[in-house]
Amino acid sequence: MKKTNNRLAFVFLTIISVMFAGCGSNSSGPAALNISTPSLPAGTVGTVYSQTLAATGGTSPYTNWVVSSGTLPAGLALAPATGVISGTPTTAATSNFTVSVTDAATATVSKALSITVNAATINGVALYNQFCAGCHGALASPTREHIGATVTQINTGIASNAGGMGVFGQAGATPLSQAQIAAISLAMQ
Repeated sequence: MKKTNNRLAFVFLTIISVMFAGCGSNSSGPAALNISTPSLPAGTVGTVYSQTLAATGGTSPYTNWVVSSGTLPAGLALAPATGVISGTPTTAATSNFTVSVTDAATATVSKALSITVNAATINGVALYNQFCAGCHGALASPTREHIGATVTQINTGIASNAGGMGVFGQAGATPLSQAQIAAISLAMQ
């Protein structure tokens, strides 16, 4: 009888210990709040950008996203309620910044991120066709004038109004940037 009672006590204690194994002060609770966005993709000047930051753990909802140090690229903004970084970048550069998020239990976590904004690609052929072909001939034409014109030669033509090119320097005209002039020169080579 004593053996049977010992076995029953052992079985009873085993059942009780299994039932309460996860209880008490050893419980880990919810996972720690974490910004799970590993990195952000590059953007391009003049092209709409939109990326959503993500968080895990803590107590949702994640209600307050902020840039806690550094700055986003010019033209971009962070929506505090959603974690969306969006806008149209205006300057080619790399911006390093830290974002922070607060969860419903007021826990806060931060993460360093960066966004590289690349310069827009300038299509020299399209610019030549738009602004130059009417006076100087099509790029593919063997009789086209000014084959191989350099940036300096194009700037000189604009400054001296050679062949009516001075229109690009006049008020109200479509101005050409030095990057656009360089792209046109490259297309003419």
